[in-house]
Order: sequence, then structure tokens, then C-alpha cells
Amino acid sequence: MSSNWLYESFNSTKARAVVFDEAATMFCADALLVYGNTPRPMIAIGDPKQLAPVLSTAREKLNTGFERYYDDRRRRWRTRRKDEGPPVNRFAEFAKISWLSWFVHLGWPVFHLYTQHRMAEGLFDLSLNTVYKSLKQNFKYSALCQPANFPIGVDVEDYLKEKYRIPAPSDGTLQPVFFNCTNSPCRQYPDNSSRLNPRQADLITIELVSMIKKLVLSPADIVVLTPYRANLRALGKRFRKEESLRDIVCSTFDGFQGREAQIVVLALCVTRETGPACVAAERSLNVVMTRQRSSLLIFGDIATTTKMPRSSRFDDDHNVESAFAEWGTQMVFREVFRAISQSKRIVKLVGNPAADPDSYWDRLETSTQIL
Repeated sequence: MSSNWLYESFNSTKARAVVFDEAATMFCADALLVYGNTPRPMIAIGDPKQLAPVLSTAREKLNTGFERYYDDRRRRWRTRRKDEGPPVNRFAEFAKISWLSWFVHLGWPVFHLYTQHRMAEGLFDLSLNTVYKSLKQNFKYSALCQPANFPIGVDVEDYLKEKYRIPAPSDGTLQPVFFNCTNSPCRQYPDNSSRLNPRQADLITIELVSMIKKLVLSPADIVVLTPYRANLRALGKRFRKEESLRDIVCSTFDGFQGREAQIVVLALCVTRETGPACVAAERSLNVVMTRQRSSLLIFGDIATTTKMPRSSRFDDDHNVESAFAEWGTQMVFREVFRAISQSKRIVKLVGNPAADPDSYWDRLETSTQIL
């Protein structure tokens, strides 16, 4: 979609057809700049179950006053500005409709791909059973997905089974492994909404250093994904202390869309105390559960899933409605954790207080209250 004269000239005078990749993340307006106003053959490729178009002004709404809310972290009622007025950008809702979704709903012919060719057999099951339920009837793995074609995944599986005695996956498959990080609180700076989990980052570092040394893995085959930029910095800071981890790619969930790696490590950051928060966003969660080719390792708190909210906890009907709406959006997250629990492929790890002393955050909290 470049405005460079070379591409623009070719598109308007030479091109007789158009192919759109990642069309599910593309604004209709941007795609129309390329497609133009003259009918010609078009192929739009994408996955509507993954990231939607992102409009930076979509969350900006006109202020309509203040409201009270319960701060779970500080355990008290607080006041904040309401964010429920009409959107500043009146086209915000239309912008959610991607180029791909628009044509699907217009009734254009759709060719669904039901065969998995990219990742080892079994690694797509988590998404298949939670996000792509409608595909289960026709879905299959190709012959290319046999574990024998993924030696890195087989080596990681054998290493973890020997070290932690986790249950073996079904015959002919590879499955994710969950590392339950206890005593690893999620932190948040008072002046920043982003979050970090330094003790969890320390546990990830220890596990990766050991695994790379034992299996002689290349850092280029490993990527670490986390939902928060503050945690991204915490991971990078900890990794820089280890020579073998300095070349490992770290990224946010949304920043790794369209890419892949042999081994994907998810640093969820959140805990039972914080709840799923933004990690429960179905599209982003689906993106990170489908980036791996050989192995998927998840670091988090297995007790993060939330229970149905009680209406008696809230002071008005509006807050009750909002709580139940939020709980409903976390359905896929709960199903993912339920599937992980049922697999029993869970390794218990204990965070090291020395890696992130509570005293630092206590002093920070005290100084903030004084100010």
C-alpha cells in the first residue's frame, strides 16, 4: 500500500489483479486505496480469529463525569473519570470491520483451509478446542506435522519429561507445557498502567539457560512473548545478564502477529490476584498460541482464572453489568486454562524473593501515598 510513485504507477497501469495478505488486520479504507474503483480479480487472505484492525483513537471517548470503582490491588473504593461517552472518532465502530470480514459478510466465495501444515501435530489442539471449534469436524494435520519432522520439539519434550516427570502426550503428538510460577507477584508502578513480573522473568531465565545448555539450542529458535511492555523490559534486563540469552527475541503479543519460531515461551505476567486482565483478549491470546512450530512453553499462575462475579460486591447495577460483561469476554481464557489443567502437564516453580524484593514495592507504595 505504498504511496511511492513506482508502486502507484504499476498498480494503476499494469496490475490486473490484487492479492491482500493479512487482510483480517487491514482497514477497508486502506485496502480501497489499492483495489481502486474498477472491478478486477482479488484474493484476500487472513484469519478473522486473530488480530483485528487497530485504530489508535478507538478508545478515546468524550468525558461524561466521574464514577466510583473498586481497586482490587489497593483494596479500596476510588474515583475515576467515566469513559462511556460517545467516541471522539465517530467511525471507530466501522474501523473494526476488516477488509476480509467485509467481503465475507457480503457473501463472496470463501475458501477455508482445514489442514495444518506448519506446526507439530498436537500443538494446534489448544486453539482448535477453544477458538476454532467450528473447524473441528473437518480439521486434520498433514503428514508434514509428524513429530519426527520437528527434532527440536522432540528434544525439548524428552528433556522436560526427564527433568520434571510430566505426563507424556498422546502417541504421535507434542503438547504445550505449563510452568506454574508461585510466589511470583505481578507488579505495577503507580504512574503506569503496564505490568511486570520480575520473579517470573527470573524463573524463565533459569529454565532457558538450563535448556539451551543441555540441548545445545540456538537462541534464534526461541522467542519470548509477553502482553505488557513493562514486562518486556524486565525480561530483556534479566536476559542481558546471561550470555546465552542475549540474542533471544522478546516481543509483545500483538507485535509477533504473522511471525513464528521453533520454540515459543509465553510470559503471562498476570496472577490470581490481578486476574486475567488484557491477557484474556481472545484474538491476542489466539495469536500467541499459534506462533510455535516445535514447542510451546507457558509461564504463569494456573489459578489466574476468575470466578463468576457476585452482584453483592458492587454498589450499582451498572458496575454489576460491566463485571459480568468482562467475565463473559474471558471465556476462551478459562477454557484454555481448563484444558491445561486437564492435561496435567504442569511444572511447579517457586519465585525467588531476592530477584524482586517486596520491600522495594512497599517503599514505592508508601512514597506514593505521601505524595
